Amino acid sequence: SLHRPPGCRHCVGQLRLCDLDTADAVEEMGAEHVPCPVDDIVVDEDNKVVTTPAYMLAQNIAEAASGIEKLVARVLVLTA
Repeated sequence: SLHRPPGCRHCVGQLRLCDLDTADAVEEMGAEHVPCPVDDIVVDEDNKVVTTPAYMLAQNIAEAASGIEKLVARVLVLTA
């Protein structure tokens, strides 16, 4: 289930490729969906939340790897 703070910025993918119902649902819960390609991240500095579409878009680990690596690196920065 999605447990994100109201107003939190995050991604579930690019609008033309992602599950639009999922993007709509998270916005209905008060979050902001930010379109994002599979190899990138969305950072919400205020709430210290980092997201990547990963398997919402990727067909395999190779496609998701770059975004996941960026996410982990940014989480480590936010926790320092």
